[in-house]
Amino acid sequence: MCDRNPKERCELCNKFIYIHDTILVCNLDHKSYHAKCLKIDNDTAHELQSNSEWFCPHCLCDILPCINSPINDHESAASCQSCKKIISNTRDKVSTCSLCNNIYHFTCFNEHSNNCHISKSHSFHSDTNSSEVLNDLFNQVSFNPYNSILDNDKNRFFDDDIEDYCDTADIANRILASCKYYDHNSNHTLKKLVGTTFYFNNIDGFQSNFDEFKSQALNEIDKFDFYCFNETNLKAGKNHDFTIDSYTSHHLYSIDDKHKGSGLAIYHHKNLSFTVNTSLSYRNDFFECLGGKLKTNTGFINVIVVYRFSTNHRVSDGIDKLSSLIESVSDQPSVFMGDFNLNTLKHESDTNVQKYVDAFMCNGFAPLINKPTHFKGQASTAIDQIWSNVLSENVTSGILNVSTSSHMPIFAAIPTNAESLHQADELSYKPN
Repeated sequence: MCDRNPKERCELCNKFIYIHDTILVCNLDHKSYHAKCLKIDNDTAHELQSNSEWFCPHCLCDILPCINSPINDHESAASCQSCKKIISNTRDKVSTCSLCNNIYHFTCFNEHSNNCHISKSHSFHSDTNSSEVLNDLFNQVSFNPYNSILDNDKNRFFDDDIEDYCDTADIANRILASCKYYDHNSNHTLKKLVGTTFYFNNIDGFQSNFDEFKSQALNEIDKFDFYCFNETNLKAGKNHDFTIDSYTSHHLYSIDDKHKGSGLAIYHHKNLSFTVNTSLSYRNDFFECLGGKLKTNTGFINVIVVYRFSTNHRVSDGIDKLSSLIESVSDQPSVFMGDFNLNTLKHESDTNVQKYVDAFMCNGFAPLINKPTHFKGQASTAIDQIWSNVLSENVTSGILNVSTSSHMPIFAAIPTNAESLHQADELSYKPN
């Protein structure tokens, strides 16, 4: 018989955990679960646990929409609204959706919480200051490649170019370290943003979520200069009324035979001089991009929205194609934003993520988002990102705690003055 700890039981089935069992241990409350009880395959469970990014449903109920704490009993028998099977009052743990009030098996609830049409019309625990919970929860789960870079390069100050590079990298390090979650009602903070302001969100369909975006983003926070989106799913030649007052829109329409998972949009305030550039707007087998040039008092800045298709598994080849786009604008002030479907939390362990990060950083771009932006089931990933080679001490970035889709919106405020444009030249230095 295999050894076991007689005190350790699975939180779901309440059975003992044996040494041969594949389990997941919550990174917050440290309770254990059989992977099979959560309907998570062994390989996925090992990957989640090795990256210390798994949180149990009990803890997620504090930060994600729709989730109530699981309970054991109900006053009367009921059917799970997902699998349609009868829920046992004595054997089954259940969850009740706090928004639609339907009852689910605890293990069926994750799929529902990702798809509940009602949940998409509510912000994450709008009656609580849940950004504090998120910032505390992910305090040690973050992406910052500058820690090792600065440690390696600061001993080489005999080279003036390296010293300039490290000074600018130090600024980029502080910007990234300051990135945090903000509640949707953080007006006092967002009103202080300086420079040109950018908002990005993988909206997962204009038809489903654009009205909710307008309700949450436009009515409750200051308006950004740019609103940019992935996965609009808008088809060319079809009339639509997805407009924002006082904003001009530009679209790269979705793939004709694709129901969802493509389509880009850029909305900019009408008082800005922005022109779409065809050399920055195209689609290939690996990604799609929509970009143009913003005219400022000190010159032009490229603004480019990118969506990398997760369905193409030739990831390395796709990064090579993306590198060509990055290199083509690396000598110009530029801002990239998008869902790249590459989790930067794995930048030290995944070779494709390393290659993706290097593609930007070796061309002088700094990441501005350092925490998870996408929540699905019990997994949290940092796949949405803003990259910029326009830097100064006044750059601000963050993640908005709203639930338009399973992707949290991200934002950045970038001063577009002479000083910040000069910093772009400094960051483009590539030490050996």
